[in-house]
Amino acid sequence: MSLKLISINVNELRDNKKRSVIFNWLKEKLFDICLIQESHCVSQDDVNTWSKEWKGKSFWSPGTKMSSI
Repeated sequence: MSLKLISINVNELRDNKKRSVIFNWLKEKLFDICLIQESHCVSQDDVNTWSKEWKGKSFWSPGTKMSSI
């Protein structure tokens, strides 16, 4: 049994177009686990929106607006 894993630094997912491209690429590659770094997820609204767009199991860890400093 093999596991397909990726860790990717996306440098912000708040841009709708960029997020769509990244999510579609990840879905196309059929990774078992995707670790997304530097998403700039800062609110529960981000979590809710992105979870709906991903349409799969996901876990998000929102930071603060100061996290990127």
